[in-house]
Amino acid sequence: MALRLAMHALWLLRAAALVLPLSAVIAWQAWRGIQELTAVAGAASLNLARQAAAQYDARLADTDSMLRSLGRRPGIATAAPGQCDPLLRELPGLLSTAALDVAVTDAAGRWLCSARPAAALPALRFADAGAGHGLAVSEPARDPASGRWVLALARTFPDAGGRRLLLLLDLEWLGASLPDGPRPEGAVITLVSADARLLARVPPLPGSVGHKVQGVDAVVRGRALGEGVFSATGLDGIERVYAVAPVPRAGWQVYAGLPERALMAPVRRHALELGGVLALLALLVLAWFWRMRRSMGAARGMLVAAAQAMGAGGGPVPLRPGGPQELQQAAEAFNCMLEARARLEDELATQTNLLRGIVDAVADAIVVMDTERRIRLFNPAAERLFGYHAGEVSGRNVSMLMPPPYRDEHDGYVERYLRTGERRIIGIGREVHGLRRDGEAVPLDLAINEFSAGGERLFVAVLRDLRPQRQAEAERRASELRWRLAVEGADIGLWDWDLASGRVYYSPTWKRQLGYRDDEIGDSVEEWRSRVHPDDLAGAEARMQELLARPVADFQSEFRMRHCDGGWRWILARGAVLLDAEGRPQRVLGVHVDITALRRSEQQLREARQQAQALARRLVALRDDEQRRLAAELHDRIGQNLTALSLALGLIEADAAGRADRAAKRLHDARSLLEATIAAVRDLITELRPVVLDDYGLLTALRWYGEQLGRRTGLVIQVEGDDARPGPAVEATLFRIAQEALINAAKHAQATSARVRLRGDHAALRLEVADDGIGFDPAALHPGEGSHLGLVLMRERAEALGARLHVDSAPGRGTRVVVEWNAPA
Repeated sequence: MALRLAMHALWLLRAAALVLPLSAVIAWQAWRGIQELTAVAGAASLNLARQAAAQYDARLADTDSMLRSLGRRPGIATAAPGQCDPLLRELPGLLSTAALDVAVTDAAGRWLCSARPAAALPALRFADAGAGHGLAVSEPARDPASGRWVLALARTFPDAGGRRLLLLLDLEWLGASLPDGPRPEGAVITLVSADARLLARVPPLPGSVGHKVQGVDAVVRGRALGEGVFSATGLDGIERVYAVAPVPRAGWQVYAGLPERALMAPVRRHALELGGVLALLALLVLAWFWRMRRSMGAARGMLVAAAQAMGAGGGPVPLRPGGPQELQQAAEAFNCMLEARARLEDELATQTNLLRGIVDAVADAIVVMDTERRIRLFNPAAERLFGYHAGEVSGRNVSMLMPPPYRDEHDGYVERYLRTGERRIIGIGREVHGLRRDGEAVPLDLAINEFSAGGERLFVAVLRDLRPQRQAEAERRASELRWRLAVEGADIGLWDWDLASGRVYYSPTWKRQLGYRDDEIGDSVEEWRSRVHPDDLAGAEARMQELLARPVADFQSEFRMRHCDGGWRWILARGAVLLDAEGRPQRVLGVHVDITALRRSEQQLREARQQAQALARRLVALRDDEQRRLAAELHDRIGQNLTALSLALGLIEADAAGRADRAAKRLHDARSLLEATIAAVRDLITELRPVVLDDYGLLTALRWYGEQLGRRTGLVIQVEGDDARPGPAVEATLFRIAQEALINAAKHAQATSARVRLRGDHAALRLEVADDGIGFDPAALHPGEGSHLGLVLMRERAEALGARLHVDSAPGRGTRVVVEWNAPA
């Protein structure tokens, strides 16, 4: 019996040795859990308080910036009663629903200008009285018009006599600005003013906004601490772990608290569970203690197998007991599991960064919202499209980006889908209008899809700005209209040859040029080939094949096509080749222009020119023949008679010598006059038709004439060249042109020297006459001027001969006349 008692005592001691350390460990774990939960709760509260404080400070900074900008307007800085800037009356509606009024006060706080009547304005008191000339925040006050609590943000402008620009806001603005994203269960966020008034609270506490809360335990400790974590009792009498963070720009404080009872509940529940386990363990320890060693081995084996399966990423595996080395295997297996977890976390971070990079880089706007229509993601493209920063829209209802009626329609679509599952806009695209920050409504292409993240239903909207597309379409339509009007107005036919199918599009104008209606000509190449003139078909097809073999930038061909009346029309075809991605011809596009009238005009012009040249040559020939006949008459009749008369007078003068001095003198004078007349007749004969030209050729005649003109005028004339005989008509014309050029050089150009060059043979000649005279500007000549009629005569003679005449001259540089003649083929 004593042995059994001893054995029982030993087992009890062993059980106590097992239970007591385990109880101590459980108590220590509970205490440690409480500390960790308190620390975590404090960190979460502080983070939440700081986020709210930073968000309020950013909102105040934006408001301050807006007040600065408004203060630069002359109508605000110099405002006087009854002379307010009209913008003040419009701003409350433009800014937000929380903006009740925008006003201007003087340095004493009297209202100068306001969007509302002065009787409806609250009495405001500013804590700092604008001493820092910066953003001033008023204490909360009751609004006489609405009965709601309001406060004012003001900017003092020292340069304007201490005037203030004041923005009156509903305290609901502060409540709406509190972070409304996911928060820990039971979390409370409170905003307290510098004078210990409650400005906002989430969740709201009815009847508390605007009232003093300076006696509340949490507020008292928070005001003393400034920033940090502490435990205190809140407005509702609940103990919480609080964190306080300041809003520097306004002197406010943000309190974020988590309830201690909710925090400690898991610890208490865990402690009760452990107590039950300890009691059960104390009762059963004698029953299973003797099997502990064996069970421990089995447990170690199962742990090793489970850890290895988890490390390999597989599912559950059969558990088998192992040997003494299983503890080392368990450590290795758990290390493997930790490494796999680290790899998964790295891959998750990489995928997250990749996804963020893709969302930020995509050109389309992406907006992600939850089932409450709150914006959760706003990529850079959305910022550029709507004009908001992501921080400004985060957590706000997506309807702020939509103008009516799309705003109401969208809320209805989402609510109907969440209630019924009926898809109307999910997964499809449609055209809507978005509302930019500046108030502009822009057309958008919208596509919405649903996805799940962390068990939460989210919606992603992809939006594309349609304004560039609309503008491009309008420009394209205008361009097409201008092009169509130009083509139809110019009577230009179009054709488009698809090389793959062999089909050709002929425009109605193309068909009308040949006298056909639109339905009378098909779309085959044969429609064109069968109407081309047989003499022109081979050449036109050869040029087309050459174009396809070696595409060029511009292609044109002229050919005749048969009209429906049986006649022929001259067509000018121009086109270009379109190549595919591999550089092979794909299509040929071109135009058809009817140039029949132009061809007829050109033919008539050529015929008229030929007739004019023939007539001119005939006139020149007739004039030369007449001059030749007149010269022969003067030489044969008048010249011979005058010569005979001169001889007779000489004989009479010789017989009368010494008889009568007066009669002899008169005979001498008559003879001198007769000789002068003979000389003038000879010069006239030379001018009309130099005999040397017919007898000795053009070069000799030019030399003879140069000597004659040089003796009369003193002009030094040099003649050189080839002794060619192209024929009497050509020689006479070139001689007259050279004669006229030399006379102009002597009479008008004030030249001292001239040079005549004749190069060529009987089939081609080039005549050049150059002088060193004063020159002139050929472009400044006016038809009909007497001093330049010689140039007109020279040009007419050259054109009658079929030669080209060129005059090169400039003031102070002399004149050069060039005639180039080629014998007709």
